[in-house]
Amino acid sequence: MKITTQILSITIALILGFSLPVLSNSNLQKIDEQVMSGDSIKLISKELLANNSQRTNNVKTQKSVFDQLSMNSDDILHIKLTTDVQNLVANKNTDDYQIAYLEMESNNGEKINHKLKVKPRGKYRRKVCDFPPLKLNFSKEELLKQGLHPKFDKLKLVTHCTDNQVEAKDNVLREFLTYQMYNILADNSFRTQLVKIEYADIHNLSKPITRWGFLIEDKDEMASRLNGELCDCRGLESDRIVKDQYNTMTMFQYMIGNEDWDLLSLRNVKVVQLSNASTANNIIVPYDFDFSGVVDAAYAKPNVELKHSSVKQRHFYGNFANASELEVVSNHFLTKRKEILQLVRKFRRLNADAKIDIEVYLEEFFYTLKNKNKASEIFLEQDSYRFEEKIVR
Repeated sequence: MKITTQILSITIALILGFSLPVLSNSNLQKIDEQVMSGDSIKLISKELLANNSQRTNNVKTQKSVFDQLSMNSDDILHIKLTTDVQNLVANKNTDDYQIAYLEMESNNGEKINHKLKVKPRGKYRRKVCDFPPLKLNFSKEELLKQGLHPKFDKLKLVTHCTDNQVEAKDNVLREFLTYQMYNILADNSFRTQLVKIEYADIHNLSKPITRWGFLIEDKDEMASRLNGELCDCRGLESDRIVKDQYNTMTMFQYMIGNEDWDLLSLRNVKVVQLSNASTANNIIVPYDFDFSGVVDAAYAKPNVELKHSSVKQRHFYGNFANASELEVVSNHFLTKRKEILQLVRKFRRLNADAKIDIEVYLEEFFYTLKNKNKASEIFLEQDSYRFEEKIVR
């Protein structure tokens, strides 16, 4: 194969982590296939990697790509994602991966580049959204070269849904906040990172678009961080679940007004089987909150089975055994009330009207917890969800 100057420069950039050269009027995937094939290129790669091995060996291998991309809690990560954006949108209902390049700048100003694969993901959102949510699939080999853990190679990217930038930003920021709220209430939760993404389409590199989104850590990393493993445990019996954690999760779902989850079918929840000998060694970790009252997305549909007319209407799908269990969880939420409300108030990315709307909605919940008669009526006396029953949206 003939090695052109362009191909050689891209090869060196990919291996050493330099910024990619501008690929005007070219097809990124064809160039990538050329870069990644041919004996001559392999020889060049081997030589460059040998020269770069000392730097790689000095990096702690337990650090993940999510750790690398994470900033301080209030910081925004700015990334550039170069790929065939037109194809992503046109074929958002397929599960085919395509080549992409991610570029960012670390806290110390270092340029970080990743060659990866991306594809549309999800079910409902990619049906109704102008732009689909994405799954980022990093190269295990490249993660190793950068001293990162190769096992945790997949991240979810929650993207803007609509072309309406104001509405799209509002939805993304509100859902990001729900993850942050659950981080306050439970250690057994997904980590997230707020991002501003510059999407560079290979068909028109000179006109990128910039939108809001957030990253969700690899599900296997989340499970490993909690000293457990993911379990495809459908229809778990109550005595196999860590009950206090489950109670916190169900109360949280009620707090944010989210009924779009189901333990039996594992819809929008992950089961982590903890590494201990206890029978009740499974914890339930929720995710995907765009149908909640806190987010109040325009595309979200109210629960018709409950005859709801708005996604802001709440229904409790938990199972408190008695008033004592309810009191323990209520006290936990009430002690976190100030921190949760401060999180919303100080979140400067969201406009004032949206923050007031969320705070009023949350205060209605906290008022319910303080009113013991009302709390008992909602959380103990109604026909709540049981482990053997199925939730239907």
